[in-house]
Parts: sequence; structure tokens; C-alpha cells
Amino acid sequence: MPAGTITLTNNSTAVTGSGTAFATELKANDFLVVVVGGTTYTLGVSAVGSATALTLTTAYGGPTISGLAWTPIPNGALVGITAQIAADTARAIRGLNFDKANWQQVYSASGNVTVNLPDGSAFTGPSWKYLADNMLNKSQNLNDVANKATARANLGLVDPVATAWGLFAGTVSYSPSTTFNISSVTLLQTGIMQVNFATPMANTNYAVNVSFDPDSDPVAYFTTPAVPRSAYVPQSQKNLSNFRIYSGVNSSPSSATNMRFFNVSVFGGK
Repeated sequence: MPAGTITLTNNSTAVTGSGTAFATELKANDFLVVVVGGTTYTLGVSAVGSATALTLTTAYGGPTISGLAWTPIPNGALVGITAQIAADTARAIRGLNFDKANWQQVYSASGNVTVNLPDGSAFTGPSWKYLADNMLNKSQNLNDVANKATARANLGLVDPVATAWGLFAGTVSYSPSTTFNISSVTLLQTGIMQVNFATPMANTNYAVNVSFDPDSDPVAYFTTPAVPRSAYVPQSQKNLSNFRIYSGVNSSPSSATNMRFFNVSVFGGK
């Protein structure tokens, strides 16, 4: 703190010092800072008359007071402070302007937006409106995906829906009760049936499930030795347009036997 105290008079430009050294601590265009009643006053110096007297640029507007501590502020220091405040204010306003422009883009732009930051860096990405319009509103449940098979393959998903199925009855000529993507069943020879697809498969990497009922009486499965005990589809007999079922009796000696009623379901092959 500088030496001495000062007296300020309301609505006066005269400042009187006690034990002060105005002549060495201040010059014209410098400033002195005081705090009166909790209020800070920055007062410009017009002229320094002596060590204990100076004149202010503008009349002091606070209450008259004496014995007041004071602080000298050189003109250059105050200019520097003012310049820094101006720079900080400009930076804050620039940041607010960036924020305003950025948020307007993020909320309302229909595609990608570039977010500019006060430090000069930038980030480009989708707007919230784009996300809402194109990703959150999937009313078609992905039905609008151009290539569904490729999309599912990329995700590593296997289609759980059967690509073909049918229910058949007969011993030589098999008539379907209901089918999907199966056009007919041909008995090639005893114990070998060929199931023909209505629409060929895209590949032979499909699985076939075969279940059968040996007779109208389920007890026959356990009591009649001539009914088939097993049915299977060899991988080598899977083709794009058909596959073959082999059925037979497992008892010794084993022999081929036709199924009376059977169901098939196919998964994959797309």
C-alpha cells in the first residue's frame, strides 16, 4: 500500500493527502482506486499539485470521507487491464455466438453439421434432427433396408423362419395336407423319397428336420417290426431344387421301409 491516507469530498475534484507522496507515486492520466462503503471507485488524475494535493479528472460522486486508504494505478496498467477485459469479453461473446449457431444446426439441420469451437477446431457429424428422422423413426421395422439378406449376414444373424415345410401322408404316392415352398414328393424307390422345392434354394447350407408317424396307431411304432424306425437326409443328397429322405428299420437285418406319415421343415438355404 502507498504511504498516507486521503480525504475525498462529495462533488469535488480536489483530493487532500495526509502523509502521502502524490508527486512521486502519481502523474497526470494515472488513476487512484479507493473503496468507500463497500463500493470501489476508480478515479482519474488530472494533475498532481504537490505531495499532498491533486486534482481529479471528474468530480468524486461518493460521500465525503477522510483517513481513506488508496491505491495508485499507472495509466499503462489500467489500459492493459481494460484491454484484457475487452479481449475476455470478446472471447466470451464469440463463444456464445458459436454456441448459438452450433445449437441451431444441431437441432434443425437435416443432415451432417459442422460444430465450430472457440479455439478454432471443428467437429462434423449428424444433427439430432437427422437422427430423429432417419434412425429413431423406423415405422417399417427395417422393411426399407435395400438388401435384407446382406444386412442380416453382416450382423451374423440366422433367419429363424422355416424356408420350406410340409405334412404328407401315403405309402407310395404322398399327398400333402399343407405345405410351404414344397411342390411335390416323389418316391424314388423303397425307403428313398425326394422332396422337391417350389422355389429353389440359394445354397445347400440348409438343415432338414424330419419327423414321422409310422401308422394311425401310435402303438405300432413299438409293436410292428416293419415300420420305419429312422429317417435321415444325407448332406450329399441336399440340392438346390430338392433333397432326399432315407427311411428304414434299424432292427437286424436293417432294411429300407417307406414312411406312412411324415413332416419336414427346412431352415436356411437363403
